[in-house]
Amino acid sequence: MPDAITESRWARGHYRPNPDGPSDAVLYYIAYGSMKTPFKIAREKYRFDGVPDGIRAEVETRESAGESFDKPLAGPIGKALEKQMGRGKAKAVRKSDTRVVIDGTVTDPPDLLYLCNTVGLIAYLFDQGAEAVCDVLTARWYDRERWRTDLFLPGQPAPFNHIALNKEADKSKEAPRGSQWLHTLGMRKFGRPDISVRGVANHYHDAVVQMCGTLIESMAFGLQVPEGYEVKMATLPPGVTCHHAGSLDDPDFNNVHLDVRLPQ
Repeated sequence: MPDAITESRWARGHYRPNPDGPSDAVLYYIAYGSMKTPFKIAREKYRFDGVPDGIRAEVETRESAGESFDKPLAGPIGKALEKQMGRGKAKAVRKSDTRVVIDGTVTDPPDLLYLCNTVGLIAYLFDQGAEAVCDVLTARWYDRERWRTDLFLPGQPAPFNHIALNKEADKSKEAPRGSQWLHTLGMRKFGRPDISVRGVANHYHDAVVQMCGTLIESMAFGLQVPEGYEVKMATLPPGVTCHHAGSLDDPDFNNVHLDVRLPQ
């Protein structure tokens, strides 16, 4: 069992049960490499108390998986692999003979220990020969150093490090010319909506990033943002409101999202 310090660090201080909305946490990682099996994980070293309920960790070899072994690498996460990891690491991943698929759903979790265990499990896989791990929900690849630095060594949830905050030109009809669209991927790991902010002018960019960081942190620790919630920040104009939108099969998020509206 986790000790009291670990339990306190991975608690969800804002958590309340939510029978009405999509509050189940979803995880999806794939580790590629030549990992040694069977696995014998030192629980204290890796802060690992077992694979969480609702999550599977399935070891597959190139031989046992057949054609499906390389299938994920043919799509968008394969393109992200080349871009994020470089040719050398990408080549090593594509030559892997073993992969571990970690995915599943945790029902309305009252704490973040499921994520603590998963972070520790993947840290162990790197020590067993994993070349790289893909967080499929964010299309983000990690090598051993980045995983340890960003996610394992902090010893606490570090929610912002688990989320991708993407920025691109806002091409919607209502957007002011030259404005940006800031939006997250990965909040399903916490059973919470992603965030979408359209029409962000350059002079509000940093403030919106700060606002997104605050919302990510608060929701990761259990906050349910009510419909119409007004965000009040000295660096943003009054009247910034949050509205629930989208569906779990929305291709922009693969999740529902908060439509955060800036007054124009």
